[in-house]
Amino acid sequence: MRLPDALVPLREPKFAWFYAARVTSTAGSTMAPIALAFAVLDLTGSASGLGLVLAARTLPMVLFLLVGGVVSDRFSRSAVVRTSNLLSALTQGTVAYLVISGHAELWMLVALEAANGTVSAFTMPAMEGIVPQIAPRSHLQQANALLSFSRAGLTVVGPTVAALLVAGVGSGWALAFDAVSWLAAALLLTRVSLPARTDSRDASMLRDLREGWSVFTGNTWLWVVVAGFGVMNAIHAGAWFTLGPALA
Repeated sequence: MRLPDALVPLREPKFAWFYAARVTSTAGSTMAPIALAFAVLDLTGSASGLGLVLAARTLPMVLFLLVGGVVSDRFSRSAVVRTSNLLSALTQGTVAYLVISGHAELWMLVALEAANGTVSAFTMPAMEGIVPQIAPRSHLQQANALLSFSRAGLTVVGPTVAALLVAGVGSGWALAFDAVSWLAAALLLTRVSLPARTDSRDASMLRDLREGWSVFTGNTWLWVVVAGFGVMNAIHAGAWFTLGPALA
């Protein structure tokens, strides 16, 4: 595929603004784990303390992910994403302030990261659901490719920049960058207007949750793959985000 063909989705203003928001928030998100890891280690000097903070963020995100999907299906996805971005900016900004000011305590970071993980459970489903609404069907493949390419690139660049900031000015400032990125993403998303919802949902949210869970558990290949990747990600995350920083 030629480069001009790959960039075709960016000619659509809605997708261009959305793409800018995604790149901005992803840049901060890829920096956050490194910054948070060294912030906790500077505070506690304990790998177990770091594991506690990371678990406090991850568990709510997993537990509420299905709820987040139901909410994004029933309400305006752009409103859900903007609200969650602002809440992410608030939680990470508070963590950054506490770390920079020297007032941070372990229980504060646990509580704030639990809130941040809960918000993320609503962000991801809504984000993924927006793409088909703003990218023409004929350009959907290129749109997803652009998002994947930027995410993969930032996965390499983000931690590197975070490490430089941690070494140069401190972990709190790297966390502050993450907070600012969420705020900037929320502002960029104000330029993205979605078409009106045409579907009507008379069923309760609880019924939607039950139906979603039954679909998930009813497809053996689906829950087996999810479970397998869950175990693999747990192993990798333990090595990358807990053991690695602790040894460093």
